[in-house]
Amino acid sequence: MVIIMDNTRNNAPENELNIKQVFSDDLIKPSERPIAPIQLPSDDENTEPPAFDKPTVFDERFAARQAERPRPEASRRPPHPAPTAPRRRTRHAAPGPRRLFSGETISDAARRIIRELCVLLLFALLVSGGFWLKGAISDFLTNDTYASLAQSTVYSEAVRCRGIELESTTLPDGYAAAQAVCTQLGQPITDRSAFTKTEEEIIFPSEVSACMTDALSDSEVQVRSGLSNRELLTRIHENLRANKPVIVLLAESDAAGMRLQYAVVNSMNAERDAITVISPLSGEIRYTLEDFIAATRFSAYKKMPFQVKLGLTFGSLSRNTAIFVE
Repeated sequence: MVIIMDNTRNNAPENELNIKQVFSDDLIKPSERPIAPIQLPSDDENTEPPAFDKPTVFDERFAARQAERPRPEASRRPPHPAPTAPRRRTRHAAPGPRRLFSGETISDAARRIIRELCVLLLFALLVSGGFWLKGAISDFLTNDTYASLAQSTVYSEAVRCRGIELESTTLPDGYAAAQAVCTQLGQPITDRSAFTKTEEEIIFPSEVSACMTDALSDSEVQVRSGLSNRELLTRIHENLRANKPVIVLLAESDAAGMRLQYAVVNSMNAERDAITVISPLSGEIRYTLEDFIAATRFSAYKKMPFQVKLGLTFGSLSRNTAIFVE
């Protein structure tokens, strides 16, 4: 490589080294000319060689060449859309157990329902057992003796309530007995809307007393249930002595068999062990005190109907039930 530098300050032909400087691998032969001494610039001449800024020069030349090059026209093809991720093929899961809307399987839902039914059944059994136990205790406590009434100076006296007539009517036995008592007391029931049930339905003592209360506005009608044997007989004796008949609920046989029915007590004689009732279905019936208590305690049933058992269990029906007019 050979670099030639031109020194414009000294153009003396006598000195070749001041004109040309050769850098090469060849041997330089000195010139035969005498070498003149190198003259350095004086201090008066404060001149400096122009600085060579290589990056600037190269950048300017590159920019000039780029400006001269023809630019290709812009491609009119629409830009390619962004590549979308390939869809993954979903693998179908193995078929599992069928589930309901609640998220449970059919077997889990069946077990849950059976468990809830068992809890409900246990609760019903506990409640029914509690009512049955209460009724059993009440029956034991109220089934007392009444044999001393025959020797009593007060309750051994024969008493009778006259003027009780059962009208020929199509009313159920409970309403017919209530009409007979109210008629005997001089205030018959005139509002027929008080009779709300038919013979096929069970008429509860509270419904019988309700229709009597509307007619007997001057008297107090009381429903007493769960009385002891002795208390029932003494209360009947006291009302009959005051010429006020008593309605009782007892188990009595009729053409359809054994059933609960209402009857009106019209006489009692403990000394002779006799008590008489008038039934709208069976007419006048004469009982001994023992048979009368068996009927009011529903012991006359050889096989008690389910409705009666249900009523006795939950308290809608009760043994030794009577309706008094005070």
